[in-house]
Amino acid sequence: MPMPPQDDHRDLSDTGARQFARVRDGLAGRPDRDTGTHEARKALKRLRALLRLARLHLGKGAFRRHDLPLRDLGRALADVRDTRVALDLLDAVAGGRCPALRSRLEERYASARAALEGDPGALETLAAGAGEAGARWRDDFGGAPVAWEGGMRRTLRRAAARYVRARERGRDDDFHEWRKEVKHLRYQAEELGEAGPDVPGGTAALEALGESLGGEHDLTVLIGLVEAEEGCGGERGPVLALLRDRRAALRGEALAAGGRLFGGDGTA
Repeated sequence: MPMPPQDDHRDLSDTGARQFARVRDGLAGRPDRDTGTHEARKALKRLRALLRLARLHLGKGAFRRHDLPLRDLGRALADVRDTRVALDLLDAVAGGRCPALRSRLEERYASARAALEGDPGALETLAAGAGEAGARWRDDFGGAPVAWEGGMRRTLRRAAARYVRARERGRDDDFHEWRKEVKHLRYQAEELGEAGPDVPGGTAALEALGESLGGEHDLTVLIGLVEAEEGCGGERGPVLALLRDRRAALRGEALAAGGRLFGGDGTA
């Protein structure tokens, strides 16, 4: 997956400002709480991907000062999105089965939403954290172009290595780690445009692979919840079989796409 010879410096200040604006809008509940929370999380993930382009420019210490607060902000928003997805997926696959699990997920979702909507202090804390992260971004990037090629090559190597590990070991964590690197790679490729990696199928191929891996991850989370839920009774076996079959299909799609993108030996 070679990269064409292009200018290897990029101004990340404007891009960062746009993403932080999306975070602020999402935390404010625009256009609505569920959509806003989802968009804020996506913006935080995109910021973390862009930050990896500048890893060598920043150095390890400065990189972590940016990355860890962005990670923590994303985690604070995760429960609303994850429980909503689990509910929708359970309804789509299991119908009315496992009602005890669905009831627990509804309670958890309502609790997560209430924690954001019903506690102005919690939202203010998150908004303040996002503001501090945005100020650090402006201070460290501030319109000065940074060299990105080393960061992109590192992401390429990591995505290819995670593909090989997922193909050879096939553990849940292996697919999870591969998904994260593919998402970083996709966001970086979108930012760099023609200067980015020469990916077979372009960024659309990376997006499709990310969707397969995202669906695989959601199913893995739900499988774990069903396995731990005693209230499913005799329905647990058939529901788990449906979920595992669907996950196996998505894993097959992802591995086939990974072979096309990274080569059978995982070289990028």
